[in-house]
Amino acid sequence: MESVKPILEFNKTCVSYTKQTMAVKYVSAAIDRNTITAIMGPSGCGKSTLLRAVNLMHNLYLNIRVNGKILLNGDNILSMEPIDVRRRVGMVFQRPAPFPTMSIYDNVLSGYALNGIKLSKNEKDETVERCLKSVSLWNEVKDVLNKKGTFLSGGQQQRLCIARALAMKPDVLLMDEPTSALDPIATAHIEELMQELQKEERQKGGVLDMDREVVSSLTSHGPGYISEELKDMEQIVGLQTDKPLKRAFMPYGGIRMAEQSCTMYGYQPNEKLHEIFTAYHKTHSDAVFEVYTPEMKRMRHSKILTGLPDTYGRGRIVGDYRRVALYGIDALIEEKEKDFAGSERRSMRSKDYRIREEL
Repeated sequence: MESVKPILEFNKTCVSYTKQTMAVKYVSAAIDRNTITAIMGPSGCGKSTLLRAVNLMHNLYLNIRVNGKILLNGDNILSMEPIDVRRRVGMVFQRPAPFPTMSIYDNVLSGYALNGIKLSKNEKDETVERCLKSVSLWNEVKDVLNKKGTFLSGGQQQRLCIARALAMKPDVLLMDEPTSALDPIATAHIEELMQELQKEERQKGGVLDMDREVVSSLTSHGPGYISEELKDMEQIVGLQTDKPLKRAFMPYGGIRMAEQSCTMYGYQPNEKLHEIFTAYHKTHSDAVFEVYTPEMKRMRHSKILTGLPDTYGRGRIVGDYRRVALYGIDALIEEKEKDFAGSERRSMRSKDYRIREEL
């Protein structure tokens, strides 16, 4: 059986920046066609340097020397013209680099334009659609193909660069950690999106949107994402509701309080929720008030007893109405003010803020 010829071969390949500094030393390896091969090693060991040698990127620098042989289908790359090599060897870099003056459409076809290869309009359209679909970008950009490539988010720009490399149907596609920079890029995009939403929220008086149909719970909503286009890159998924900054409806502490929160910002909750949480479901607030003694209810009504007896589940009474008769309201207020002033710390922690809030 005849052996299959490797698509790419390194034969004692060396790359040196100076006579004393050799970044890649005598690499010999054979890369089979139609395979994915990973070059692995610690930072600074020469992985990117070796890849750039294949694409003749080092020819741009007079001080860099590449020795040995790099064979592409048996032809020594080091003796070929760079433009001929780059027609057959595509490369995607660590950070996205779409041509800033070109549209998304023209970015994909830039290899043909730079090489003087003419295509018909149908061939261009088919190539753009095929390449963008191959990187799952077509549905996101098919309506904005005439916009600049830099209009896209970082993750989309990187996929555009991969599509651009695939368009020329290269014999070899080199990818220098193409996804390593996507996390910070995605983070920056999400932060930008959140800032825009917060700006819109402030313009609407403090609440961007409010859920009026679904009561919030662990299973009330499916996974939520801050950015739909980058959801595959988000590390933390799941929001209170189905959209960023959309407030949840939480009636368990008291249906009337939840309804007031809605109406305060111009939202009207579903009337069915009121019926459910008054006729069929007891809220936390209702359960607490049911255990009040008549004396506690009178104190609560006169505002001497402040808040619910358990302070939303912490198991403490906020304010002790029995102390009023002993000291009087003025003395208690003065004591609370002293406690508040004395709670200040040079280095405030979360518990200090909670104490000051309760005081």
